Amino acid sequence: MNMVVHEPTIKKPTNPIKEGLEMSGLKETEARMSFQRFFRLYRNFSGMTGTGKEASAEFWTIYGAAVVCIPNHRKSKRKVSHLKTFACKDAKRRAIVKEVIRMHEKGRPILIGTKDIDESEYLASAIESKGLHCRIINAVRCEEEAAIVAEAGKFGAITVATNMAGRGTDIKIPDKVKKIGGLHVIATECNPSSRIDRQLFGRSARQGDPGSVSHYASFEDDVLRRNLPNALAVAFRHLGPFSALSVRWAQHRAGRKAYQSRLSVQRTDTWLEDSLGFSGN
Repeated sequence: MNMVVHEPTIKKPTNPIKEGLEMSGLKETEARMSFQRFFRLYRNFSGMTGTGKEASAEFWTIYGAAVVCIPNHRKSKRKVSHLKTFACKDAKRRAIVKEVIRMHEKGRPILIGTKDIDESEYLASAIESKGLHCRIINAVRCEEEAAIVAEAGKFGAITVATNMAGRGTDIKIPDKVKKIGGLHVIATECNPSSRIDRQLFGRSARQGDPGSVSHYASFEDDVLRRNLPNALAVAFRHLGPFSALSVRWAQHRAGRKAYQSRLSVQRTDTWLEDSLGFSGN
């Protein structure tokens, strides 16, 4: 009896490249450099920022660039309230929602700045559960961010945004909003650098317009958990108004860590430049 054996059919691998081009080989790193060293390669180096004064020493140390302060074109009318601290995030969130309701009743536009996407989604949901409509920009809806930010100054508008979302778009406010106090910004958390906080504050009261800022923090926020020892955290919780000192101390400590890290990168750049200077490459 004859037996016919069928060999298994082997499928040829399909080309993973959509355009049908041949894949190139693996790349190898030939050289690398830090941002600090890259910027120092320019013969002329300059920049402009509204929060550069407190970093003037670092700009000089890293880049050899002096900081010159330019006076405001118009006197600032921004009103910044005292930092409000809470023991936990839930208590902080409830206070933020209450403030949103209070400001919305006056018709003032509100811009709420959050540190990450999850917090922006959570607060937006909490606000809408109170029957208020709000819009979100958190780098997930990139194509509509500029348009949403541009409309954040309208009467009664509520906008929730991550700190980096919508930057570069100026928020205009109509005369009707100017008469009731302008744009109100709510900072929901302290950032590792106070410069980032001030960048968010600067979204309101631009070019002499009225505006205000309120600032919140809790002992469960990342900057405090990572930079404030437990013993100090417990002590600061019971200091009432003085608990804001713990936030400033934690921010200062986080800023020093980041600064030392950048100095370490600069020292590594200098060491590599000196050590590899004999190769001729």
